[in-house]
Amino acid sequence: MPEVTHSFVIVVSLKAGQVRGSHQIRFELVKPDMSAEPVSQQDLFFEGGEDRGANVVLRLSWTFKIPGLHWFDLYFDDDLLARMPMRIVYLRS
Repeated sequence: MPEVTHSFVIVVSLKAGQVRGSHQIRFELVKPDMSAEPVSQQDLFFEGGEDRGANVVLRLSWTFKIPGLHWFDLYFDDDLLARMPMRIVYLRS
């Protein structure tokens, strides 16, 4: 498969609830061969409360080299919080 570059935006909205203080979020790309690659990381500060939180907007232009199911994993500190799938299909013309 020839490499293909795709631009997209990931938007995540987090509500603080009982969480307070500084925490790290990070995104990793897990490829179909199960290898992982870091995408982004940043620190967020939470004040606590139901009406408080943080929005993260991640603009990406990523080059995919192999077809199959890729996962963008979102970690809050070291805990897996969410997984977002992206399937790359290669069709010969």
